Amino acid sequence: MDTATWVLASRHLRARRFDRLTNLLADLYAATPGRLIDEMFDLSRRCQRIAAELHTMRVTVSDLEREFDRDVRSLGRLLGIEDPQDPGVWHRWLRRSRTPVTPAVVHAMRMDAVPTPADPRQMAVYGFGGFEVLIAGVPVTAWASRRGQAVLAMLLTRPDRTVHREELMAALWPGIAYPRARNRLNVAIHGLRSSLRSRTDDDLIVYRDGCYRIAADIDVWFDATEFEDRSGRGRRHRHAGYLTATMAEYRRAVALYTGDLFAADRSSDWADSKRRRLRALHREMLDELGEQALRIGDLLACLQWSETLLEVEPWHEGAHARLMLVHARRGQPHLAIRQFVDCVRVLRAELETMPSRSVIELYEQVKRGVVV
Repeated sequence: MDTATWVLASRHLRARRFDRLTNLLADLYAATPGRLIDEMFDLSRRCQRIAAELHTMRVTVSDLEREFDRDVRSLGRLLGIEDPQDPGVWHRWLRRSRTPVTPAVVHAMRMDAVPTPADPRQMAVYGFGGFEVLIAGVPVTAWASRRGQAVLAMLLTRPDRTVHREELMAALWPGIAYPRARNRLNVAIHGLRSSLRSRTDDDLIVYRDGCYRIAADIDVWFDATEFEDRSGRGRRHRHAGYLTATMAEYRRAVALYTGDLFAADRSSDWADSKRRRLRALHREMLDELGEQALRIGDLLACLQWSETLLEVEPWHEGAHARLMLVHARRGQPHLAIRQFVDCVRVLRAELETMPSRSVIELYEQVKRGVVV
């Protein structure tokens, strides 16, 4: 390595520009191959990967800090602390949290707590696997009608929480004459407002310019929206090459998916397209989680994600292949063979087809005892 190249490499190293250093060493190795340069190239590339992972962790930590800050503020309001952002309060709390809490301390905390009413303008909605609405943390249980729930569901699925009256009537009562559909919508809206007033006196559903909407000052959290947001952040991390952050977002997203969107109400067709899209998105993330776990050698995680995927999509050939590899690498070839038999059976029953050539070759390798 000549002096000029050494100086340039030193500058890249001091500046932690491992991408440039790796490229420089690669060019140097191509010109004059050698063991020392090859070793430096490997070390620089490792540092480059670690730096990327550290950046990913900082992104993830930043997201967690925002979530933590939001929860701390909510906790402060419930505890009656006037300024939950005061760092002194929370630093003292963190110090106390490192010491055991005795029953006497818990009793004192309860006696000293200042009861603060929950915010009646906070709404949390869980649409996956059913339909549950909480206002100020208390579930709404006395629903006047299913159509009122459907109206709220349609409002929640729109980015601006707004739907035109005509669209509501066309979606919920297709083919019904306009005067009759309008009367049914009025009844549904009245029932929805009555149901929500069982938990708050505020009017959460407003009408303006021919549109129904959730009041703008309502703090709404919707699990399907959170699911899509986390999936989108995961895709952006993936495109940027930050796999750790990608998988973290995907894990949080799939944890929200407890069933199809609005699974309790199958009578309306308006949600079918969104339901299918979220279902496909859920399958894609499970597939990527399983594939990435196998790639990094986390066999137990790969087993978990692949089995979860097969629970919702039994004919997914990639998940069957991953499970065969996991069983074979864990020294259980008989389970890998059994997995192949299950794959053949499901594909024949569901799709009237056979596994691909790659899966058959994998089965033959396992059967012969070849390391896979």
